[in-house]
Amino acid sequence: MQSFCNMIGLAMSTLPVTLLASQAPQLSWDDGSQTSISIDPLVSTRALALAGAIAPLAEGIDAAFFNPANIGLAAGASQSFSDVHLLHLPYVGLSGNSRAVTTYRRMRKEGGTSSKKAADAVFRDSAGMRHFARVSSSVALALGRALVLQSSDLQFKGTPLSDARGRDHNMRGVYQERHGLGAGFSLSDPSERWRLGLYTSYSKRRIFNGRFSFLEVGNISDRRKFLASNGSTYTGLAANLGLCWQAPKGLRPAVALVVRDLGDTVFRGEAQDDAVRTVHLPESYRRTQASELSIAISPKIGARHVWHLVFALSSLEDRQLIFAKRLSLGLELVLSGSNKGSLLSLRSGVSAAGMALGLGLNLGLLKFELAARKLDVGNANHRVLETRYAAVLAINLSDHL
Repeated sequence: MQSFCNMIGLAMSTLPVTLLASQAPQLSWDDGSQTSISIDPLVSTRALALAGAIAPLAEGIDAAFFNPANIGLAAGASQSFSDVHLLHLPYVGLSGNSRAVTTYRRMRKEGGTSSKKAADAVFRDSAGMRHFARVSSSVALALGRALVLQSSDLQFKGTPLSDARGRDHNMRGVYQERHGLGAGFSLSDPSERWRLGLYTSYSKRRIFNGRFSFLEVGNISDRRKFLASNGSTYTGLAANLGLCWQAPKGLRPAVALVVRDLGDTVFRGEAQDDAVRTVHLPESYRRTQASELSIAISPKIGARHVWHLVFALSSLEDRQLIFAKRLSLGLELVLSGSNKGSLLSLRSGVSAAGMALGLGLNLGLLKFELAARKLDVGNANHRVLETRYAAVLAINLSDHL
């Protein structure tokens, strides 16, 4: 136990050094759309359905961002570093808010994906309304308590413009394309009650903030050309730290402390050429450290089923953020088909913004999940609500190796 405490002390001692290292400004995403870009590397339906209260439960790919202390933690999984218990080929996630879903359906139906005139007609009806869309994909490998994760993520937020705002461009917003490679591990004491985990990732981001036409980003090849010629490129190295304690019996209480963007993450980039339709972005920017404290209980139902109840308090460093925006509650019922993990998971969450719902179906080789959440996307203490939906499809080949 003494050696484990020394390990924790060594990890936490790096905070002051990294805090002094970052002096870059924060990046402003203010494009008038009043919606937000997600900072998590991939779409997580479980996190969305639990209103963000996931840290003590996070496993698999989710553990990398939501709690590295749980890397390698899975029902029936071996803790040997030579045993594969997760091999996603691939993991794909989709997300969007209700307005983006409605607009996309109209675009497909009325030919807006190939005709600017048709697109302008659709956007005219939703001018000034918030849109958000996201696509994530990943390849992941877990060996015992080590995780290697390659991920790609594309996010858009913005608002359609009326004809009076400009004939050449019918959208204003932010596009972010990110590609990253990360690795992490977790350690535990002999009793398996205490766990400590660290996940680091290097990512390259290309960001565009300004006005554009939907047809310029209507398909993958056009979007890549557009971002390559109009976007600003940033690279950065981020670290997430997780510490978790869990009792093995009774209600199986757990406490998790997670520090994301340890010591702040600085993204450095190339200077952007001035352009009429773009917003000037800084040569570098920082993403501030954010800590979260969660408490959970996980009583069993019979031999194989379990309830999870999680209370989470986020943004511990932000003293100006009101308490209601920090607090969230998640509830999950896990119905297991075997000791290898869940078969069906029913999820619900609540925060100051409203309710969240979701379900997950795990067939071993194939996992499919859905989620919906009322989210407060307003900056600081401003209240701006929207409903976001998400779906994940993942193939896990570890049982077939």
